[in-house]
Amino acid sequence: MSESRDGNGSGGSGAGGVDAALAAPGAPGPASAPLAPPRLKPRRRRRRVTIRARIALGSLLIAVLIAVPAALLIDAQLQHIVRLGTADGLAGDAGEYVDDIESGDTALEKPPVWQWVAVVRPDGSTAISSLPKPLRPLLPDLVHDDADDVTRDGGVRETRVDDTSYVTLALTADGTGGTWTIVAADDTSSEDAELGPMRLLLLAIVIVLVAGVGATGWLLTRFSLRPVQDLQQTAERLSVGRSGELLPVGAVDDEISRLARTLNRLIERMRAATNRERQLVSDASHELRTPVAVLRTRLELAATADVDAATLRRDLEAAQRDAERLSTLVTSLLELSTIEARGDQPRGAVHATIGDLHDEVAAAVDRAAFRASTVEVDVALDSAVEPAVSPRATVALAAEDAGRIVDNLVGNAVRALEERAGVSGGAPGGAPAGDPSSPGEPQRILVALAVGPERAELRVVDQAGGLPPELERSALQRFTRGPKARSGTGAGLGLPIVAALVSAASGELRLDSRRGEGLTVVVTLPVTAPE
Repeated sequence: MSESRDGNGSGGSGAGGVDAALAAPGAPGPASAPLAPPRLKPRRRRRRVTIRARIALGSLLIAVLIAVPAALLIDAQLQHIVRLGTADGLAGDAGEYVDDIESGDTALEKPPVWQWVAVVRPDGSTAISSLPKPLRPLLPDLVHDDADDVTRDGGVRETRVDDTSYVTLALTADGTGGTWTIVAADDTSSEDAELGPMRLLLLAIVIVLVAGVGATGWLLTRFSLRPVQDLQQTAERLSVGRSGELLPVGAVDDEISRLARTLNRLIERMRAATNRERQLVSDASHELRTPVAVLRTRLELAATADVDAATLRRDLEAAQRDAERLSTLVTSLLELSTIEARGDQPRGAVHATIGDLHDEVAAAVDRAAFRASTVEVDVALDSAVEPAVSPRATVALAAEDAGRIVDNLVGNAVRALEERAGVSGGAPGGAPAGDPSSPGEPQRILVALAVGPERAELRVVDQAGGLPPELERSALQRFTRGPKARSGTGAGLGLPIVAALVSAASGELRLDSRRGEGLTVVVTLPVTAPE
């Protein structure tokens, strides 16, 4: 076993051998080579090609792919048309001799210099010939149509001799002694002279069309992508500074406008989340600063001051109340922030049936009976559901949120009754002068739920004298508390929590304060019929 370990290089001799190989200069093997630094793969530089340029180049390429074959096809048609014109001219040149031969006139006149014509007798001899010298040796082949270098175009033959192309036409005529053959010829220089300007014009048209398509694609792309450039510039401004603007939305309902609207909704949700975070931090720093300082001072005095047991107990009880208020404040702040964050989600993400709503409200009323209070309170439930309402109808509110609404509203009503009875301020219990209820009778809080086909209405009615005049306009704002409530454990967030829950459910919240009598809180929620 030890030999096996040594052979694998894990023993001392193996390690020494490796070290020696690394240390020995000029030793063979890869161990003697110096360690080269790792080669880093060069980072590819991203080519910046704009969408506008890509679309324009793509349009230009498509135009070229279409224009070039079309130009070649048009050029072929032009050649064919010119060749037909040449054939008509050659037929006219030879036609004169055909008419003479068929009329029996064999005394043929020699053609003019500009006409290349050859007349071959039935025996193969040449009657007359004005063909150019390169074509004369080929005359038998042109007559008998057995040349290898001949191409045809509607009876017209093209023959190439010594880098010169000739067009020939052979016609036959029945005359004296048999069938005569008349061959008319011309070179292609006249055709090239006609086709040259046409091809230049065609090339110019192709260039103009391709350039026009490319320029049109560039301009259309620039015009179409201008909203994208506006979006990019606005996004740059939003990224470098705190601005309340949104991305511009075009007047045309196209893909870019829909993208801008979607991004604006995202920006609004992000801003709302940021504002909630700032509001939470601001509220916490503002509302926690004083209670924490007071709590710390109480505890420091209780720990250092030389006081009797009764005073120490009062200080600790006051510190306990401060801690309870801090706990309530932090819990309410987190709850309100969670509700507002959930309110940014699409409507209908959570919902409860009418039956669930009724059960949760009834459970909240039952819980209110066990709420600790120094005032005897009777919480009653009055529920009515119209027969036309389907049991599967829903409201855009979770069932537990409905219970949370009732808990907060009933809790506020109980605290208001305690304040009115003078309990929170430390006065002895009992109803103040003018209280509609008789001494010793329980204070009544009515919770009424009425559900119709289109809406559900929740009412919480108390007999606590209504809102103070200075709170009627700010009751739904955060940390709004009456003068007597500032010494209690309430955080002033009960109604803002209710308002946030109702707003998230697309509902309405209304406060009806009856001075000297009580407060009625009305929550209205839309009812959605089952599909």
